[in-house]
Amino acid sequence: MEPQELGILKGLVHETKAHAKACHKPLANGEAGRRITMGKGTGEEAVFPEHMKLLLVCVNKTHEPICIYNRARYSWEIIPAKAGEAEYVLAVEWRVIIGVFKAEKWFPALSIHFPQLPPEHANWEEQKGRFGFIGIPASNDVKHLYLGKSVPKKWRFRGAPVRYVNF
Repeated sequence: MEPQELGILKGLVHETKAHAKACHKPLANGEAGRRITMGKGTGEEAVFPEHMKLLLVCVNKTHEPICIYNRARYSWEIIPAKAGEAEYVLAVEWRVIIGVFKAEKWFPALSIHFPQLPPEHANWEEQKGRFGFIGIPASNDVKHLYLGKSVPKKWRFRGAPVRYVNF
């Protein structure tokens, strides 16, 4: 087996573990559904420390039955090297942060890298130049800083579904 193929295989094994951890864990309120809907967060605005690079992804138009992890990680028109500098990826729905993840590696949006995605979400024919990440949920301390809080006005989306914070 070629080193590149071995790396992909190792990534897929890790991806399966990360997917199970991120997608099948019950939400804090014990419900199987979404924690926050239509911008109804805590009413509190998140604070983005100037020293922390964050990547915000707008998941408003992704398939709702898909878990937040899959909605956040796939697929974005990003610059992989730049996105790789982000300490955390924040999933944002209607201005409210609904997921916080540590992206461990970015991959081209190809079916070989994301076999768990259902075809209706993956849309494989439309992914040229797009990327997705394999990662893990952020620690509870980090989640506490962001989950359920609104995105500060300065960092709200302006047409593009991705925002680089403090880059």
